[in-house]
Amino acid sequence: MSEIDKIINKDEKILWQGKPQFKIYFFVTILPPVFIATVMTIFGFSLSIILLKFFLLLLLVAILASLLSYLNWKYLLYVLTDKRVIIQSGLIGRDFKIIDYDQFKDANVNVNLLDKLIGINTGTINIYTGEMGIRTSPSYVDGQLRQSSYRISYDFYHIENPYKVFELFKKTSFDVKADMDYPNKLRPSENPGFNTKYEKQEKGS
Repeated sequence: MSEIDKIINKDEKILWQGKPQFKIYFFVTILPPVFIATVMTIFGFSLSIILLKFFLLLLLVAILASLLSYLNWKYLLYVLTDKRVIIQSGLIGRDFKIIDYDQFKDANVNVNLLDKLIGINTGTINIYTGEMGIRTSPSYVDGQLRQSSYRISYDFYHIENPYKVFELFKKTSFDVKADMDYPNKLRPSENPGFNTKYEKQEKGS
């Protein structure tokens, strides 16, 4: 369910929008907790009543978690406009992550084994702005928890046609940055450097 229109400017155009392909989202997010809890519950029938009740409670929690995951998928939406990238999420109210194109440093496409086995032409786009986060591990160094830094990414998980969307993102990002650095009205009608040919240099030259 999209509520993107609430934050789109009048002069802003949506170029692409999508969400994780449900088939792979189901296998990655919704199915595992229910499957594990169901196996444990079946196994619990051969054990004590107390353990069986515990496993049944665990199954109920897993079903509720899967329901929340489905609702999260329902409201999750990735959007590329001609001005910025928007990620919509939120179960009760809509939350939006908004990143302008000039903030992006680099991006990549990742097609993993699950995309190949379960998804249909799916992959994940990872976009980086240069922001860094701190990750704490359970191990200790000099009496303190070990910490490590990592790059914060904005991800379009398991979307269809990831390479096509990636190319659209790169082109739009480049165009927006070019317009900001060198507005159209300041550009010459001809750019003699655009088709410059580089020749091999002789040794000693």
